[in-house]
Amino acid sequence: MNKIDIKRKLPKTRKGKIILTISIIVFIALFFFVKKEIEVMLTPPAKPYSVVVNVAVVKSGILKASQKYLGDFRPENDAIITARVSAKLDYIASEGTPVKIGQVVAKLDSKDIQSNIQSLVYNKRSLESTLSGAYSEIEAANTQLANAKNNLERYQYLYKVEAVPKVELETMENNYKAAEANQKTAISHLQSIQESIKSVDSQIASLEDSLTYSVITSPFNGLVVKKYFNEGDTVVQGKPILEITGGKNSLVYVSVPVEISSKVKVGDIETIAYNGKTAQAVVDAVLSSSDNNLNMIKLKLNSNPFNLPAHTMIDTYIYTGSAKGFIVPNNSIVKSKGKTYVIVVGKDNRAKFVEVNILAQNDKESCVSGALTDNSEVVTGEDSLLLRIYENQPLEVVKE
Repeated sequence: MNKIDIKRKLPKTRKGKIILTISIIVFIALFFFVKKEIEVMLTPPAKPYSVVVNVAVVKSGILKASQKYLGDFRPENDAIITARVSAKLDYIASEGTPVKIGQVVAKLDSKDIQSNIQSLVYNKRSLESTLSGAYSEIEAANTQLANAKNNLERYQYLYKVEAVPKVELETMENNYKAAEANQKTAISHLQSIQESIKSVDSQIASLEDSLTYSVITSPFNGLVVKKYFNEGDTVVQGKPILEITGGKNSLVYVSVPVEISSKVKVGDIETIAYNGKTAQAVVDAVLSSSDNNLNMIKLKLNSNPFNLPAHTMIDTYIYTGSAKGFIVPNNSIVKSKGKTYVIVVGKDNRAKFVEVNILAQNDKESCVSGALTDNSEVVTGEDSLLLRIYENQPLEVVKE
């Protein structure tokens, strides 16, 4: 047998060696690729996995649509009492105190005000005591002016008939001018005293008003719900001291877009909710707002159904109309890639996507149109679940 000399068969040149190496690498890669493809072809196809879902039954009907907003709850009477003057707080009613209209709820220290009033009264008396002297000055100045006028007229005649020299006439003219000046000075002095008295009277009146502001009373029957200062604190003019609420009725103020408020009229019944409880409220007024895009809706209730303090924010559902179609839960509607659809439990419990149009909606349900039927079942759940379900996927149904 002839032996094969492998060394003689191998390429001798560098180029030949490179080509051989590349050929071997390509051959090995092709081998493993073909081997993988064969394995894949021989592997049985995976069974589609099922997903456990909750479903709801579709019903045809009319849905009352609404939009949810936050409303500001207030008692019918709600007063935030502010300080009209800055002073130390001598007394303030405790929170929770029932009060009657006119009942004292706070007192401010008025000793400084009373002291200032007394000081001004003394100043006024002092000014008034100078009035008689000022009137006497005017009377003396009037007499002086009359005498100077008579003398001037006499000397003007004597000078005309050349009975006195010009220098004596000039003296009488100067005396008359001096008398006029004295009269004006006396009148000005009197007016100055009168203006000072008037100014003191104005200050006294202002302080007496401030004195009345130091005693604060309730504007209506109600309850002290909050106090902002304690006895001994110094309150600042214009700052709230306490809050009083009262009245049998309650109010809710809610801001809504203008296009929503245009659908609301006085007398409509709306729904409010707090901590899972609901109540009905009547539209009392639709008010214009300083914001061009919003209007204020005022709702009225004949009680405080949730026993809430003033300015609690509550859910308010404003009725916007109604629509007829298929009623489905909001958590059954899927929005993805520009489409809106529900997942219907189809034949053999497999997922079937049905496109729908939303006609009306409230906080729980939607009225839709589409290729649905009464009593068909739609999948409900979180968006994260619904978006993972694919067309024709097996479903394990748990009815709600």
